Amino acid sequence: MVLTEEQKELAYELAIQGISLAKIANALGFPNDMAFHRYCKLNDTFKNELDAVRVASCDHMEDKILAIPDTCAGEPKIGRVMLECYSSVMRFRNPNRYGNKVAIDVTQTLDISGSLSRIDEQIASTYRDITPQLEKPNEIKDIL
Repeated sequence: MVLTEEQKELAYELAIQGISLAKIANALGFPNDMAFHRYCKLNDTFKNELDAVRVASCDHMEDKILAIPDTCAGEPKIGRVMLECYSSVMRFRNPNRYGNKVAIDVTQTLDISGSLSRIDEQIASTYRDITPQLEKPNEIKDIL
């Protein structure tokens, strides 16, 4: 199946509204969402554009979040659930902007050459060479 430009525009429009990929696949006439995923896998340009549009759809979700107090005025629990759902989708689609902000940058340089030289000196002063100094190779038999 090859998508026309009109179908691609429809897919982008649905994606910017935050519609799921399964519903986009259904609207485009794919038999199931797996066929749509296979199409996306084979068409990198379409997949990249669709992913970019889905990231941009987070702005649309921000508007929905701002409208929650108006739409759920009498039911705060429903508003909280909606907020968590939109927030989860936004964190998944655009973690750089909406994800948990944790950045740890630790850079430290250690110079252990002084410690290594002190350890070498300590080992040299603690241990001594106990191998006998042999003048002739035949002396080995006498020692054994």
